[in-house]
Amino acid sequence: MPDATDLVTGDTAVLKSGGPVMTVQARSQNLAYCSWFEDGKLHHGTFSVDSLQRQPVAPAAVLRDPANAMQDARDPVAIGERPPQA
Repeated sequence: MPDATDLVTGDTAVLKSGGPVMTVQARSQNLAYCSWFEDGKLHHGTFSVDSLQRQPVAPAAVLRDPANAMQDARDPVAIGERPPQA
């Protein structure tokens, strides 16, 4: 099981008890502020990091139209690489 204690902004996670994939919007000590879509609506919540599990996401090139896969493959952000941290 991937460790959630090192979650950073932009990572994806799910509750250990199950639920939708959420995006970490902010992190403070042992809390993560997350957002997710469910039934077409945007939701937000704050969760203990101990209740979360990191959720790897497939590269965007796999999820998009195959006709654009070559263009996506040249774009590091489109294929799921993290941008450099300042």
